[in-house]
Amino acid sequence: MSIVADYKNELNLVLTVNVGPESYKPIVDKELKKYAKVANIPGFRKGSAPMGLIKKMAGKSLVLEAITDAVSDELTNYIRENNLNVLGNPMAINPISEDSVDMDCKNEISIDFEIGLSPDFELNVTPSEPLMHYHVEADDEFLNKEIESLKDRYGLSTECEEVTEGDWIFGSLREVNEAGEFVEEGAQKVISLNPSRIEKPELFQPFYGVKKDESVDFDIFTVDEDEKELERIFFFKDNELDKLRGKKTKLLIKRITRVVPAEMNAEFFKKVLGEHSAVETEEDFREELRNQYNQLLANDEKGRFTAKVRETLIAINNISLPDEFLKKWMLNDKNNKDLTPENIDEVYNENRPHFQWEIIRGKVESLYPDVIPTKEDLDESIRNAIRSFLATQDVGQNEDTIFKNLTQDKEFVEKQYKGMLESNYQNLFESLVPHQHGHIQATDYVKMLAEQQQ
Repeated sequence: MSIVADYKNELNLVLTVNVGPESYKPIVDKELKKYAKVANIPGFRKGSAPMGLIKKMAGKSLVLEAITDAVSDELTNYIRENNLNVLGNPMAINPISEDSVDMDCKNEISIDFEIGLSPDFELNVTPSEPLMHYHVEADDEFLNKEIESLKDRYGLSTECEEVTEGDWIFGSLREVNEAGEFVEEGAQKVISLNPSRIEKPELFQPFYGVKKDESVDFDIFTVDEDEKELERIFFFKDNELDKLRGKKTKLLIKRITRVVPAEMNAEFFKKVLGEHSAVETEEDFREELRNQYNQLLANDEKGRFTAKVRETLIAINNISLPDEFLKKWMLNDKNNKDLTPENIDEVYNENRPHFQWEIIRGKVESLYPDVIPTKEDLDESIRNAIRSFLATQDVGQNEDTIFKNLTQDKEFVEKQYKGMLESNYQNLFESLVPHQHGHIQATDYVKMLAEQQQ
């Protein structure tokens, strides 16, 4: 067996694998002997049937599988020995079929594989201007708003007969005709109007004083101009929103829910902070909650900074890709069922930064291998999590027993590993990529993020 390399350019390579009978015939002979020992053929004892009959029964698929395995092993070894940085998977230009093989294993087989390569480059981690990394502080305005939200969350819900300010409204949004009458078999959707999810108080005013089983003119498209946001707010699926487009609608009220906010007492403090909390005063509660939000905000900003670094590294390194190869590879991937020649360009352009980031990440991990958690690091991280848990909970099990059970849960271990890897990347980027520190109040931070999403 031999391989001939033909570099079309620095990112596209064709490998021609030449397979002689000496490479795959021993594999076929071995498999035929195994088949003969177990084949149940009328008129012959197991293992005594003529080899010609065994070949006929086994069929050319056995030869094809032997050739495929031999080629795959040779191709893998060549890629590894020549340190080829392959993108996607090698694609056979002229794949072999059963028609091109013979049971006597006398044919020479030649297969061409198209391969996309990752470019070699020097990693640039210095943007034209330092990035901004914020220290976010939970200010009083932010804290007050969060506490009011928590009081509603842990408050008592009661059903009412008439809508007043702050009530949740549940009902059926239904199509009506010009006379304001419900259209039989017309478009409709069960929705809820939640004041905490809709930041337009004026939309609720027409409902004030309205009772159950009464209806109010309501155009759902006035809630938000962004239809993706509409789908999120009202939990629309598929083309449900399209069915309402251009239709005159009314909301038929079916249920009105009023929340009586929780009182600021020890019971409420424990619900928010956990049963182990010893906080008894509102002052201590606010301070503890502020500390928790400061930590959450710090983690959020750290994650956003890391995402900003990724976007920046993709932009300033501008990695070249074997675009046409990757498009063909994506189309040939059986998992991409929705891809077609008509939409491949659009989908590929959306995914191109992902390919570029994978190349950059590979370079980062080769230059800074400590970013990858070791098994010892992972085990210690799991034990630390167990110790923190046992410090607040009595579960009747010791650390070693819980550790043994958790490490047998592959999903948990994978989640823990990904969390450690992300944390390591965050720390690396903070030390590696030039940035400035700025202080910002949580109220302003939330406004800034909202503006960035518009």
